[in-house]
Amino acid sequence: MNREKISKLIEKSIKKFQKEGVFPDFQIPKIEIGSVNDRIGQQLYGDYSSAIAIRIRRETNMKPIEIVNKIIPEIQKFNSKLFLKIEPKEPGFINFFLSKEFLVEELKIILKEKDRYGSSNMGKGKTLVIDYSAPNIA
Repeated sequence: MNREKISKLIEKSIKKFQKEGVFPDFQIPKIEIGSVNDRIGQQLYGDYSSAIAIRIRRETNMKPIEIVNKIIPEIQKFNSKLFLKIEPKEPGFINFFLSKEFLVEELKIILKEKDRYGSSNMGKGKTLVIDYSAPNIA
């Protein structure tokens, strides 16, 4: 859920710069948001991270860190309550630190919704096909 919010904020920032002519018009790739704590296990690099600037450096003809330094202030304008801070990290990562205020509000939602938290009706009533291409029968 947080990853989707962050991804949409990054995409919104890129589209704004495309509209203003700061970035050329190009197809924005899927914006992957990694959970830093899952990989590193420490708060030094924040809660989430994105390498989108590295992925779009060729399209923008800019250094990844320049892209990051443009995107971060835009993200902060769109949603300041979500983050405690957002930091650039060489060579072109954006590190996101979630705010305590946001986490407390999210916890309230979790306690209210209980088992329904994070659930979705997406795909309800649809058939899902799972293909096992190489099952190991041993």
